[in-house]
Amino acid sequence: MKILLRSLTVVSLFLAVVLFAGCGDEEKSSASATPKTKAEIKEQAQSLSGEIRAMLAPARVRITEVRQTLQAHRSEVEPELDRKLQELEQLRDSLDQDLQRLTDDDVDVSESEREQIHRRLDTFQRRLRETYLRSIQRRDDFYKAVNDRLDELTSRINRMELELEEAKTAGDPSYWQRIAELREQRQLLSDRLEGLPSGAEKGYRDEKRKIAGDVTQFGLEVDRAADSLYAALAAKGKLTREPS
Repeated sequence: MKILLRSLTVVSLFLAVVLFAGCGDEEKSSASATPKTKAEIKEQAQSLSGEIRAMLAPARVRITEVRQTLQAHRSEVEPELDRKLQELEQLRDSLDQDLQRLTDDDVDVSESEREQIHRRLDTFQRRLRETYLRSIQRRDDFYKAVNDRLDELTSRINRMELELEEAKTAGDPSYWQRIAELREQRQLLSDRLEGLPSGAEKGYRDEKRKIAGDVTQFGLEVDRAADSLYAALAAKGKLTREPS
């Protein structure tokens, strides 16, 4: 048993020495990984540009999700509005049939009273229809406003990717300038959201808050991407000063 314990102790010490030596090799190899040639610097810059494009990828996904949310809401709301209008028309037809039946039964309902009832029904139906149509128009205006904002975001992201593709020189200060520009654009987007059409219906207001929240979340993701970029630049020794 003592011999076995001694053997295990010797093996453990040997492994510890090997691992310690390996760590030293890793540090040396890490130190030697610093680019020295123009080709290596260019390769590192291209890698960094790829990382930035990867950070922008979640923004594209977010935009797609918001569009899908809008489309799903529209497909749910429009049939509901149509159904209510059909119910209204059926109610009017039913009332008309009741009036006809009363007349057939020789109930004392004058023609003027009948016409008055019809006028009230027509007015009621027209006002309700106008209310629904205004609601649909306000909702469509809101969809258009949000989609226009998302189109602007998509275009800006596309422009950023093109600019970053051209800015592959290591240590190019335009990297942090692009991210600072994204932050500014996020603020502009938030300001524009405040100017979106407002609806009178509670459901419409809830929808507006939800979409505004989605776009705000996108802004937070941009902030996180910027922080990650700063960290990546600093780690690679390419960040000479913090952006103002």
